[in-house]
Amino acid sequence: MTPTQKIPPQQGTGNFLTGLVFGALAGAAGYFFLKTEDGKSTRKKLSDEWERAKEDLAKSGVIQDATQSLPEAIQHTIQKIIEPKKMAHIKKVTEKEEAQEAEFVEDEVKTPLTTKTKKKVAPKKKTSSTKFKGV
Repeated sequence: MTPTQKIPPQQGTGNFLTGLVFGALAGAAGYFFLKTEDGKSTRKKLSDEWERAKEDLAKSGVIQDATQSLPEAIQHTIQKIIEPKKMAHIKKVTEKEEAQEAEFVEDEVKTPLTTKTKKKVAPKKKTSSTKFKGV
């Protein structure tokens, strides 16, 4: 490698940094909402607004029903978003595995029996050392 060539970045570094940034943001938000006076008043305002808005949100179909709490509504909404992607990924992986299995079976059928058989070698017998018999 010459001194002018660039060294490629290591794989996974971006994922680590992304996780670090999101973790720091989540920690800062948690601290703000749980430990500061402004955070407490913001939580109260969010709670009040949720109580006023949830009936309209239920009528319009954004949330399941008006009895849901804000965390339940958020969790349900996230599941509605993630579940189709998760199922599509599972389907893709399953199709790939099925294709690999079909290819394997096809290769097994095409391969002549003579190339499959190998000579079996008897396992080596263990020999005991006579050096340490008296110990």
